[in-house]
Amino acid sequence: MICVQRVLTGEKGQRTTSAMNKTVARSGTASEPKGFTVLELMVVIAIVLFVSAAVVASVQSLRQASLSTQADRLAVSIRYLYDLAALNNTVYRLVIDMDSNAYWGEEVSESSRCGSAVLPSE
Repeated sequence: MICVQRVLTGEKGQRTTSAMNKTVARSGTASEPKGFTVLELMVVIAIVLFVSAAVVASVQSLRQASLSTQADRLAVSIRYLYDLAALNNTVYRLVIDMDSNAYWGEEVSESSRCGSAVLPSE
C-alpha cells in the first residue's frame, strides 16, 4: 500500500494537502496469484508419493500374509495326515485339485495304491 498525497488549491489560492490511500500494483509483482508455486507443487507431489508408497507396501504385506497363511494351512494338513496314518497304521494321500483350487486328504485302499517312488537325494 502506498500513501499518495494530493495538493489542492482552494478558492483564495491556499494550498491544502489531503492524504488518500491507494493500492498501486508494482511492476514485476502480480496483484493476484495466478497459479501454484514450485514449492507447493513439490509438497503435493511428495505427499502423493508417500501415500502411494504406503498403499503399495500394505498391499504387498497383505499378499505375503495370505500366502504365508495358506502355506501354514497346507503344512498343518500334511502333518495331520501323517499323524493319522501313524495312529491308524493306514496309508493316506493328499489330493490337490488344481482346477477347483482345493486339496484334501483321503485314505488309500489296498487296491488303489499307486506304488512307491524314491525321490532323488540332493
